[in-house]
Amino acid sequence: GDEVTHYIIEKRDADSDKWEKVAKVPRKTTAFDIKNLPAEGAFSFRIFAENPSGISEPVELRSPVKLQARKGKPSPPAEAPEILEVGPHYVSLSWKPPESDGGSPITGYFVERSDASGRSWIPVNKVAVQDLNYRVNDLFEGNQYEFRVRAENAKGVSEPS
Repeated sequence: GDEVTHYIIEKRDADSDKWEKVAKVPRKTTAFDIKNLPAEGAFSFRIFAENPSGISEPVELRSPVKLQARKGKPSPPAEAPEILEVGPHYVSLSWKPPESDGGSPITGYFVERSDASGRSWIPVNKVAVQDLNYRVNDLFEGNQYEFRVRAENAKGVSEPS
């Protein structure tokens, strides 16, 4: 009949039998973040209720939780884009994928070109390019252009190449 005063949270490595106390939290706590767990690890968790009469039997997750590395934006494409072909009003470019996809698959690429002054960058494509090449049209013959590429994944867009 005593009311719960605290919960005790324990964890163990999935391949170990040794439980470790993680926290003792107030009874109104309904969620708790466990920090500094190694990425790619697998852990089992259990929780005990505590009141003035003692500690309950634990409630344990049915299967271990496998952690994954935190996902982030991809790194930029590895090198500046390469010019494949130049025409009077177009240029065909290609590039290499980034070294890291940030833990989430690359969903496409965005090409940018410098303006005539070279001080700002203008997006070339509004929809992500799926390939590692792109033909930029509507250029002015005789103008000089500079190009760069950004990779995109579910977490965002990379810095430019």
